[in-house]
Amino acid sequence: MRDTGCVVGACATLSHLIAHPTMRQHYDTVAHAAALVSTPLLRNMGTLGGNLCLDTRCNYYNQTYEWRQAIDFCMKKDGHICWVAPSSPRCWAVSSSDVAPVMVALAADYVLVGPGGERVVPAARCYHNDGINYLTKQPDEILRAVRLPQPDGWDAVYHKRSTFPCSAWRHG
Repeated sequence: MRDTGCVVGACATLSHLIAHPTMRQHYDTVAHAAALVSTPLLRNMGTLGGNLCLDTRCNYYNQTYEWRQAIDFCMKKDGHICWVAPSSPRCWAVSSSDVAPVMVALAADYVLVGPGGERVVPAARCYHNDGINYLTKQPDEILRAVRLPQPDGWDAVYHKRSTFPCSAWRHG
């Protein structure tokens, strides 16, 4: 196992990540991404684990039941078509997590726990490019912690764009 720089519990609130001295000094990109999540009220209640395991969303799936019923359901919810790309054989709902791209860029590890015990999964392998089956986490597993690497000479930046998926880069 590689040397872990910091372990953060999945139940840490986003506000805690933003304010924690270690995060601000050594993992400021994580703190910055957490600060861009929604509103202060939701950051006070929302957790790191919740943000990393957010369900995927799109303009169609995110509507009310009545609205979806009126146009027919999408493949993510009881239908047979992706309304984002109607000729596509797959769902194109995307993640809205702000912290997940940073964890992938930093090469963090996720500690998952379930009936079969504990396993560690690199953040990059935790996500699938599929709107329905978007996590490699099993349904009976929970995210317990995130292991961040030692901050040895690398630098990272996170940019949130409102019209395109989020992006993060790690340099060094």
